[in-house]
Amino acid sequence: MNKKSQKPVRKNSVIAAPACRFWWIGLGVTTALVIAVLFLLQPRSTVPADFEPQVIGAPSLAVLSSDVIDHGDVPVNQFVESTFKVQNVGDKALIFLGNPLIQVVEGCCPPETSVDEKVLEPGEVTTIRTRFTMHQGMDGPHDFRVHVVTNDPNAPERELKILSNWIS
Repeated sequence: MNKKSQKPVRKNSVIAAPACRFWWIGLGVTTALVIAVLFLLQPRSTVPADFEPQVIGAPSLAVLSSDVIDHGDVPVNQFVESTFKVQNVGDKALIFLGNPLIQVVEGCCPPETSVDEKVLEPGEVTTIRTRFTMHQGMDGPHDFRVHVVTNDPNAPERELKILSNWIS
């Protein structure tokens, strides 16, 4: 039986060691960058520094901006954006029960609405928004009522108003 001499297999340890070190350094730098980006993308608190609850024992929705937006005369095919700033002025979490619904009082074609944050802790602020346009044949006055439903026990539904007059 002829045994071949078996030498220990030597991996390119001289080459692998420096590459391994660079890999660990690269991993450390990448991890640090990811942590920095996550920190920068972290939402900032929307609670004003001087916030004191106006309602004790419950959430409460307050409209910080005007509760009526009048876009006036708007040329057809031009977009308008309506934004309402709202705040939880209670000392309990305020929860939006779905997206606000739009009632058409005059005109046609109600737009979709959204709320930036569906849950507001005491003092937090968010935005209710909608963006829309009208085209030829949809001109004339439009009166939309935005119905905001929350868990505010004193005013579970708030009504906001969006007015516009579309001209050709």
